Amino acid sequence: MPRKSKEQRLAEVHEIALQQFEDSYNATADVRERALMCRRFVNVPGAQWDWDEDGDFSGRMKFEIDQISLAVERIRNERRGNQITAAFVPSDGSEADALADACAARFRADTLNPRGKLARNMAFDSAVEGGFGGLRLRGEVEKGDYQRICLEPVHDAESCLFFDVNAKEQDKSDAGHAFLITPWTRRAYEAEYGADAASWPDHLRGRFGYDWFGVDTVRVAEYFLKEDKTETYRVFLGYGDEIVEYLDDEIDDQDLADLEAQGFVEQEPRVEKIKRVVKYVMNGAKILEGPEVIPGTEIPLIPEYGHYAIIDGKEHFWGRVQKSVDSQILHNIQVSKIGETAAASSVEKPIFTPEQIAGHEASWQEDHRQGNAFLLINALTGGNSQILPINQ
Repeated sequence: MPRKSKEQRLAEVHEIALQQFEDSYNATADVRERALMCRRFVNVPGAQWDWDEDGDFSGRMKFEIDQISLAVERIRNERRGNQITAAFVPSDGSEADALADACAARFRADTLNPRGKLARNMAFDSAVEGGFGGLRLRGEVEKGDYQRICLEPVHDAESCLFFDVNAKEQDKSDAGHAFLITPWTRRAYEAEYGADAASWPDHLRGRFGYDWFGVDTVRVAEYFLKEDKTETYRVFLGYGDEIVEYLDDEIDDQDLADLEAQGFVEQEPRVEKIKRVVKYVMNGAKILEGPEVIPGTEIPLIPEYGHYAIIDGKEHFWGRVQKSVDSQILHNIQVSKIGETAAASSVEKPIFTPEQIAGHEASWQEDHRQGNAFLLINALTGGNSQILPINQ
């Protein structure tokens, strides 16, 4: 059977990825839509009237007497004033040693710097408001080739962060794959990837009901996939039972010659099953970059929930806002109605025929400003030229 080309392998990966994303997107689309509505409800002026899609209140007073934001802000402030931190202790239960102290210092440096604090605060705020937030971990090399873990925020997590639909653990540690989506403007996308999204076939633009390609926006996903891989190690035994191991694809003839010169003798190879995470960059049409093996054995995306539950096999989450939306809408309607009543004039308006008011329109119209001592109207006459009573 002929070996598949790289393009064929990437096309197969892309097809599987689209199917996995469809499952994740469809399973929680309604829950995520509510989460986005709740965040808009407390953050966007006027969004507390978005429910009036039919325009029944168009042209009328629409007050927003926001009672929810204060409760949300109180939760935020309490959390900011009581930050949770981690304590590192040796696994044998003994007192902290130098390694535990070093881990604690590294944790503080990575999570309490401005970028790390921003990522954690944004994830918490999104969870409080809409019920779902998230952050990502990224390896970064410092001076001296030291690697550190950086925390980065995930914006609009309910619209951009998707996990394996079969994962049931709240931290998604059991997820086999995940997607982190970034919206690009068309101009920025074309400059970065050198391709025009408008050239995609129509059936790829809205694949599976998700709008990968919009009028002004192209969505690009980082696709993280866990893989089980078998590694073969070549084992060499030296003097004093010293053992040296090399991955089969990392050793060359020069290394073999050096080991032989030092007296090492090759033993039976060792086979080990390992877990790794591979990242691809994709859009709705194809794989753009990858595969790239990233450090670690876990997907570097972390969800954060407000309230979380699995009901009928489906994931549900909500925050502080959702349960208060209906009462807030009702309060806004009541206050707006009171405002309309207060703004309405309490002066009774007289009713005349055109003949009665002809010639006196200006004095009647400006009476509320001029305060006239009296006003005039024209008398009405009957068929026999008799003046009719005013009350007739």
